[in-house]
Amino acid sequence: MAIDYFDIEIDNGVDQAGTLNILPRCYDDPQFATDSGFCKLVTRGTAFPYQLTVSNAYTNIATQIAEGIDYTIRFERDLGPGSVRVNALATRYLSQANKLFEDDTLDELNGSLNNPQNTANLVLSYSLRNWRFLWGVDWIDDMESYTVILADATAATLASTQLALAQRDLAVGDYQKHYMSVRYTTDRWQVTGGMRNVFDQEPPTISQGFHNRVGNAPLYSGYDYFGREAFVQAVFQLGMNGGGN
Repeated sequence: MAIDYFDIEIDNGVDQAGTLNILPRCYDDPQFATDSGFCKLVTRGTAFPYQLTVSNAYTNIATQIAEGIDYTIRFERDLGPGSVRVNALATRYLSQANKLFEDDTLDELNGSLNNPQNTANLVLSYSLRNWRFLWGVDWIDDMESYTVILADATAATLASTQLALAQRDLAVGDYQKHYMSVRYTTDRWQVTGGMRNVFDQEPPTISQGFHNRVGNAPLYSGYDYFGREAFVQAVFQLGMNGGGN
């Protein structure tokens, strides 16, 4: 069993702020100024019709912070004619925050969409002579962005922000994705067959307007956008072995 605490800070990482984040955060900034914060990414034409341009190009994010605790458990023992192994990993984030420019305040995103507070992985495997049977599951905690968006609203915009959020679904439940495989191994070759997303679990859906999406689902690396997939992999060792044969 292992418990690890991590506290990571990255400066000048490259990312997109998101067009639908830039304008609200520019205009809702209590220290509104056309040449600071998110407003640096917005320009207004000097002649009629005064075209508004929002730059969502990749930019240097001033600071990104991730703080949390990893819990790891491994258990292995003989069972019948073979052996069983259990690997469990869980992560609890204490903070996930970032800011776009050095003089901005940090935005705490922990628990919001694309920033789950808790994640976990469990893998069960059984080895029997040349065979290995494996079953695994990835788990992602539920998430919601109402709290983060309301925290950014000013007194003047609070009522309109609450009204806008009341008409949108920006919360998702927890998500599980199962996978399995069977592997046969010899001295010269190995064949593995299996299935990803065994139960064909679809990602949750949200409303448009605040977050990047794939279709109607949040754009998040932990979700499966392709559905159930089967695979077969074969590996062969060619050439001479260590004995020179």
